This record gives sequence, structure tokens and C-alpha cells, in this order.
Amino acid sequence: MATRRVEENRKEQWRFDAAAPIAAQRARRAFVEALRARSVAETSLEASALIFGELVGNAVRHAPRGALLVELDWGGTHPVLRVCDRGQGFSLTPSLPAADRETGRGLFLVSRIALGLDVSTKLGQGCTVSAVLPVNGDS
Repeated sequence: MATRRVEENRKEQWRFDAAAPIAAQRARRAFVEALRARSVAETSLEASALIFGELVGNAVRHAPRGALLVELDWGGTHPVLRVCDRGQGFSLTPSLPAADRETGRGLFLVSRIALGLDVSTKLGQGCTVSAVLPVNGDS
């Protein structure tokens, strides 16, 4: 089950178990609803939903099972989406993979759609991937 928390109209958070795909789907729907509630333009909404799906999908696939935290922070010029997991992390080198590879395009696409993309890892604490969404913060 995905739980939602809103802090002072600035941050929204969803927590759910990586082993529960339905919870990730519910969190994605709630994320889209949060963008719609701020009258985000449809093209920006679709791009942001794609970013959400890719980052959460990667966390579900690559991080150990357990709680995921997804945060949407409206505090800056553009909102920032953060996906935090208990994984060991990785270095961000988004590049287009060879044409015959079946995987590896997601972060490349996110790096081209998002206004910024960053990965931070804290030893023993997990990994956070942050993406600056292509949305005006005052939407």
C-alpha cells in the first residue's frame, strides 16, 4: 500500500514496498493527480510521469526489497522528484546503449527530458536519484 504525506504545500511524499507493484502504480497515479492539482500542462505532466515511472521502476528492479520513498519537492523554480531506496547506488553516466541491447535506455531518456538528473549514495543508507522536472514551480 502506498502512503501519502503532504508538508506545507511544498513537499509530497509516497512510501511503499518495492515488492508491491500495485503500490507503485497507485503512487504513480497519486503523483499525476498532484501535478494535475497544480494545473501542470499536459505535455509537462506526461514527461514527468515518464520520469517517475523510470526512476521508480529502476528502484523496484535494482534495489533490495523494502521501503521506497518518493518525494516531490515544489520548493524551487522547478519541482524536484526524488526516489530513495536501500540500494547500493550507481554512478550516473546516461548514454545511449548499443542498438542491439534490450535495456539501458531509461536513464538516457530521463537525462534528456529532465532539466537535471543526479544520483547520491550514502554507504549503508541507500541511494537517491533526483530529477528536476520540466514543470514551472509556480504551476
